[in-house]
Amino acid sequence: MNKILTFIVNEFNELLLLKGSPKDPQFNKSFWYVVTGGYEGKDCTEYAYISFTNKDNVVLNEENIDYRWYNLDDFIKRIEWFGDKKELKNVLTCALERKLYFENEKVEEFK
Repeated sequence: MNKILTFIVNEFNELLLLKGSPKDPQFNKSFWYVVTGGYEGKDCTEYAYISFTNKDNVVLNEENIDYRWYNLDDFIKRIEWFGDKKELKNVLTCALERKLYFENEKVEEFK
């Protein structure tokens, strides 16, 4: 499966979190996450992006029930994240300053 994650930042350096529906067929619960997408495939490549936009004009689809803009610290506290939140904060700190934390990372096996 190939997946994307998109961290969306507004003009106040706040990050967007979406609240998923409790009727989500994959997780069966509601939680806060970033814009994601993907398609099925034998290998999994995950691409992460950061997008800068204005705070206005957020449109929810049927998968989301709410959205909020958070500063970095509150964003880290609220997001449902399966990895290391300290590293996520370091990556996003660089991204908000328009700097790269790392260019490419490859994980051979994911369990």
